[in-house]
Amino acid sequence: MKTPILYLHGFASGPLSKKALFFKDLCDRDGRTILIPDLNLPDFHTLTITRTLDTLTQQAALLPSPPVIVGSSLGAYMATLLTAQHRFPVSGLFLMAPAFAFTNLLDRLYKEELLRWRREGEFTIDHPGYGKSLPLAYDFYLDAQRFPPFPETGDTLCRIVQGRLDKVVLPENSLLFTKGNPSREIFLFDDDHGLLNSLEPIGSLFQGFLSLLDKK
Repeated sequence: MKTPILYLHGFASGPLSKKALFFKDLCDRDGRTILIPDLNLPDFHTLTITRTLDTLTQQAALLPSPPVIVGSSLGAYMATLLTAQHRFPVSGLFLMAPAFAFTNLLDRLYKEELLRWRREGEFTIDHPGYGKSLPLAYDFYLDAQRFPPFPETGDTLCRIVQGRLDKVVLPENSLLFTKGNPSREIFLFDDDHGLLNSLEPIGSLFQGFLSLLDKK
């Protein structure tokens, strides 16, 4: 049986993003099961990492066998949290620009808005996945502080793809995560956070990774 895929999109993205559809097409052509949940549901305003992890634990039961989790940015970080917390068996991790040290990332990206976010209890975020701006409760930030910056995924096989020009997620965090662990490997591209100019070589890496896991 071919290893199924659980795809986790990034923050303020969705299941119809270019990367999500690219991986769906790869899996469809390969006759491989892929599940791409909308991580914004049931409501973006009340989104938290805790809520999403609980929902994904339930949805993973729909897959026929332990999946490879493919994640983008925050979705990639949550993939490592699911694995570290042993929510369900995982065959491997394929992470694109994983948002390690996530609260540090929020502090850096939203440093001008954090005081107002805390004071007003919500903050309006540009949400490309839905094509509009949406409010997000401050509970999202408070909840994110509960989680470790670099979840320990042990010897689970992991491939990371990262853009050298990424200004959102710092490449050095991915390099730090892979250091000293032979089960983790990183591939750097001359690309930005979206990695949209590197999808074809990323797809080839992904297919090679799946071939390795399918033989296990």
